[in-house]
Amino acid sequence: MDNNGNNTGNQQNPYTYGQNSYSYGYGGNMSNGNYMPDSPDKKKNNGGFIKGIAVGIVFSLLAFCCIILANQFINSDSDKEKSEKEDGTLSSLFGDDSEKNNFFTDEQLEKLNFIQQYIDYYSYYEQDMDKFIDGVYSSLLQSLDDDYAVYYNEDAYKAVMEGTTGEYCGIGCVVTQNAQTGQVTVVQPYKNSPAYEAGIAIGDVILKADDIEVTGMDLNEAVSYIKGAEGTKVNLTIIHDGEEKTVEVERRKIEIPTVEYEMLEDNIGYVQIASFDEVTENQFNEAVDSLMADGAKGLVFDVRSNPGGSYDTVVAMLDKLLPEGTLVYTEDKYGNRDTETSDAECIELPMAVIINGDSASASEIFAGALQDYDAAEIIGTTSFGKGIVQSVVPLGDGTGMKFTIASYFTPKGVCIHGIGIQPDEMVELPQDEEAYDENGYLKEGYDTQLDAAIKYINEQAE
Repeated sequence: MDNNGNNTGNQQNPYTYGQNSYSYGYGGNMSNGNYMPDSPDKKKNNGGFIKGIAVGIVFSLLAFCCIILANQFINSDSDKEKSEKEDGTLSSLFGDDSEKNNFFTDEQLEKLNFIQQYIDYYSYYEQDMDKFIDGVYSSLLQSLDDDYAVYYNEDAYKAVMEGTTGEYCGIGCVVTQNAQTGQVTVVQPYKNSPAYEAGIAIGDVILKADDIEVTGMDLNEAVSYIKGAEGTKVNLTIIHDGEEKTVEVERRKIEIPTVEYEMLEDNIGYVQIASFDEVTENQFNEAVDSLMADGAKGLVFDVRSNPGGSYDTVVAMLDKLLPEGTLVYTEDKYGNRDTETSDAECIELPMAVIINGDSASASEIFAGALQDYDAAEIIGTTSFGKGIVQSVVPLGDGTGMKFTIASYFTPKGVCIHGIGIQPDEMVELPQDEEAYDENGYLKEGYDTQLDAAIKYINEQAE
C-alpha cells in the first residue's frame, strides 16, 4: 500500500509496463504492503464474481490498447502542430524523436509516456496542465543540490518583488526558515502590527496559512500565502509556547520599519536594522546622520534576527562606514571573482554590532566586514552561517527562479557558510521567562547583549 492508499503489488520488473504494475484491490488482501491472494475457500465462494471481474479487466485492457493504437494512427497522419496538440503534453514538452532528444533516455521517455497514457485513461481526476508545467519547471530547480533553489509562479514571483520594496499588505512580522527542517519561524512581529495585536510572538512556528501547509515550502512562497489584499483575513496555525493553536489575523498595509534608532544614555547612538531592503539604505543614512548631528560618541548596530536581504543595500551601507578597501567579494564555480569596494570616506567613531543565531546573509556581510577592519566590536552569539549568494532571475512571463550562484567572502577572505560570524565577545541573553513580554520581546533592563555593547562604546570613548 503506498501513501495514497493504492495497492502497488510486487513489481519485479518496474519497466514491464502494464504487467502486474497495479492491482486494484479486487479479491485480495494487503499484508506488509504486498498483495496477498485470498484463501482457497474464499476464492471458491466468490469464483463467479472473480471471473466476472477478470473478464472486465481483460476487456478494459483491450479497449485501452485499441485507444492507444488509434491515437498513434491518428497522430501519424497529422501535421506536426496538430500532433503536438493532440498527442499529450509529454510529446510536445520532451519530444518523441530520440535522435533529437538529449534530455531523456528512450527508457525514460517510454516510462513517462506510459504514465501519461495511464493517467489519461484511468485517472478519476482531471489533470491540471498548468500545475503540471509548473511542476516540470520546479523539478529542474529541485534537482540541484541547493536548499535555496526554487521556481516562482506568477503569484510567488510578485510576492518576492514586493518583499524587497519595503511596503506590502500582510500581517507585519519577520520570519525565517530552517533550511534543514523547513520550519517557518517568527523572529520579529512589528510592534502595533496585526501579528503583534493577534498575540503572535518571537519564536512561534507557523505551520499553515489557512489550509496550506507552509513547512518545507520555499520561504518566499510561504510568505505569499500569509500576505494578501488589505482587509482580508488569514487563519494561521502556529505553535505558540509549545502548543498548537489557530489565530485569525487581518491583513493591513505594512510599511516595513527596517531601521529604528534612538539616542541612549551617555550619547550612544543605537540603530536597529530589521532587514536589508531597497528602503533600508536611505533609512540607515538618515539614522546615522541624525545621531551624529546630535553628538553621538559611538554607534551600536543591532542586526539580531535580521534574515538578510539585498546585497547591493548592505554594500552601500558598509561604504558609508568603512575606509577605502574591499568590503566583500563573491566567487562562482569557475573561480570568477566580483569584488565590492568602498571609498576613503568613513565614520571614525567607536562602533559595536550585536548579532545572534538568526542574523543571516547580508547581516553577516555587515558584521564580517566591520570585524575584519577592526572597526567594530562584534557582540552576542554566533550568527546563522549563510555565506552563499542567490540570484533571482525573471523569466519574462511574470514568473521567475532563484538559485545559488556564488559564495561570498569577508574582506580577509573568509567564507562563513555553515560556520557563521564568531563574536569578539560572546554574550548570551537571559533564559528566564520573566525577562520577556508576551510577544517575546526582552523587557527593559534584561538585554545583556545591548548592555555589553554600551559598555564597550563607553570604554572606547574614554
